[in-house]
Amino acid sequence: MSRRVRRPVLTTVLLVGEGKTEVAFLSHLKSLYIQRNCGIKLTIKNAHGKGPEYIVDFAVRQRSNAAYDRVAVLLDTDLTWSEAVKKRARKNRLVLLGSDPCIEGFLLKILG
Repeated sequence: MSRRVRRPVLTTVLLVGEGKTEVAFLSHLKSLYIQRNCGIKLTIKNAHGKGPEYIVDFAVRQRSNAAYDRVAVLLDTDLTWSEAVKKRARKNRLVLLGSDPCIEGFLLKILG
């Protein structure tokens, strides 16, 4: 009889970026901090812009398609987040991460 190999249960995390720049930034952070066999399965998705309402809706739909343990959304703060967006994020257990004023400005600030 063959022995069963038990695989460890991984914590699944979904990070949703507003656009290409956010996805590139999140991918860079993933390469720095998430190592193989660390117990975390990190997935990064691009919502392709269109405002905070659409991006939160995209994250909610992605969460309904697959059972992620944690979901975070990286958004620019150049457009205000309405209370409806914040409420929908809280209801669906999404973490909203804002870059002030936008991710490009944040990256330029890092460069000095």
